[in-house]
Amino acid sequence: EPQVLTNGPLLSQSLSPAVQDRLLALLVCLGSDKALEMNRVNIKQWITTQDPGIRHRVLPTLLATLQSVGIPPSELCHEEFRQLLISGGSSSSSATTTDSKSGGLHASLTAAAGKRNVVEPDGTPLSREECFTVLNSATSGYSREQLLNHHAFSILRPYLLFTVTPMSTDAQQKPPSSISSLLDASVSYCQRVLDQAKLRQTPMASAASGEAIRVLSAVCKVDPNLLPKLLPLVKRSVTLPSTQMDGHVSMAHLQFFLDNVADSYDVQSFFSNFFGSWLPSNAADECVAFEALHFCLKNSHKLQNISSHVITNFWPCLLRLVAWHGPTLADDFADLMPSFVSNTNFRELFNSLLDLPLLTVALESSMARRLNEEINRGGPSSVEDEGPFKPLFNLLLRTQAGLVTDAHWFDDTTRKLSQQLYLSAPATQRVINVSQVVGKLLRVFFSIVQESLNSVESIQYMVLTIFHRFDPRQMYPNAEFCKEIQQILSEQVQWAFTRYPEFLLTLKNQITDFFTEPAAKDAVGELVLTLIWIVGEYLTSKLDTASRDILNDYYDLLEVLVFEQITLVKFGAASGGTSAEDVFSTRLALILVGALSKFAARWQFFNSRVTLCLSSDFSFCNG
Repeated sequence: EPQVLTNGPLLSQSLSPAVQDRLLALLVCLGSDKALEMNRVNIKQWITTQDPGIRHRVLPTLLATLQSVGIPPSELCHEEFRQLLISGGSSSSSATTTDSKSGGLHASLTAAAGKRNVVEPDGTPLSREECFTVLNSATSGYSREQLLNHHAFSILRPYLLFTVTPMSTDAQQKPPSSISSLLDASVSYCQRVLDQAKLRQTPMASAASGEAIRVLSAVCKVDPNLLPKLLPLVKRSVTLPSTQMDGHVSMAHLQFFLDNVADSYDVQSFFSNFFGSWLPSNAADECVAFEALHFCLKNSHKLQNISSHVITNFWPCLLRLVAWHGPTLADDFADLMPSFVSNTNFRELFNSLLDLPLLTVALESSMARRLNEEINRGGPSSVEDEGPFKPLFNLLLRTQAGLVTDAHWFDDTTRKLSQQLYLSAPATQRVINVSQVVGKLLRVFFSIVQESLNSVESIQYMVLTIFHRFDPRQMYPNAEFCKEIQQILSEQVQWAFTRYPEFLLTLKNQITDFFTEPAAKDAVGELVLTLIWIVGEYLTSKLDTASRDILNDYYDLLEVLVFEQITLVKFGAASGGTSAEDVFSTRLALILVGALSKFAARWQFFNSRVTLCLSSDFSFCNG
């Protein structure tokens, strides 16, 4: 019972080892400060003197409990538990001859006992000069000492981080001998693991290498004066050809640089190599993609503070992960966007988000071509080459931001190639899934724009970009997709003019051109309705400084739309229009009437013109 276990040191050595093992595990799992305090002597004695099976099963659990209860080690008799881990010891001859203050975890990491039938990762026998590590294999099964070695390495990093007091950066301050010996053993063990991992690439070698780098980072946190010694070791282990790189290990290296040397050493090349070269080539690996995005989320501030501005420069590579994995990573990318959206890159990001389904099509085509090349090995290809789409692929598959201008998206060639690529590629489930997250990403993007963009010129340019991209012929050809995106863009235009009604003056020519385009009202009807409402609402209420010429120009535009609408309705009534067209015509007529009425109410000199225009409209409706 938990109540009994926490009332005092009731666990007795008279119990059998098996019973002690179970009771001790239960005691540790309770996480009670009082229980651990009352039984610390028994715990220490059991782990140091009883069956090794108890030691290597309870030791990791005990340390995990110390972290999980959230109580500082000093409140749990820090010194007693430190000695507990350091003097645990191994029953091997090499460990028992070691000084008691540097035994235990130190001895477990350096023990050479049980080397018989132990081989290296490449299959060669373990020599007497080398120590046993987690990457060594025992052909006849692991001994308990070797299992304790595995456990010691698995808990080494949290032990260093949570139970060892960090040293200052003062080179004159030396750590206590027991801590110094443990740090030296940790460095030697990690260096041995990194050397062994080069002998044979296996998942175990990858996991052990990553953990070794994380342990070295913990060592630097405990004693920063060891950093000059460890940095060359870490740099040597990361300089591998891209074909031999492992994403999990590479991110451990990058984390080491961020935590220890990002501000004082030139490590930009490592980040550029990973995000600009290796990650785009391995974007299809869902585990790597997930870890890469979470790595950026976890270190977003650090990554932006280093001189290379990793996320700002390489967000197209991260967007590629979303284009391939779809909804799985969309939320993570949305959480990351606030860290890199700015006045300089929001236009490129907006166009890239709008073209996200097109990026997925390009990735699928590129992946199919690469797979075909691997299968045929130089033989005839069954997949068409990029051909005329190559310029578009270069635009979509770029890995670094800032290399393209707005002209790439506004160019007629790019527009035609996008339409052709959409029509020529099959609508795969991946493309459909990706198209369903674009609306959510755009809403997050615009919420960031509204909060962080403080430049009037940037907002104005965003409005012009929306004018250019509102045409559904520049979007993924799906009716539901186009309807959702146009609704979002219309809301953003309305927000921009509500905040800056003076755009009606500065953008008058662009608005007029937008209304007068031949196919404008057929393709971009929602934006037409929004702009008519904006003209009637804000030109008559918030812009007292508007000149008579500007007012006349806008009124003439609205009047032309009214008579044009009368003609279209008359033609549609004769030929039989669809219900959707009838609804749009009704909405357009109502908004136009409302805008003209506001002109007449605000400026008396428009009364006669508005009356004549609306009378003509009324006569037609009754006729």
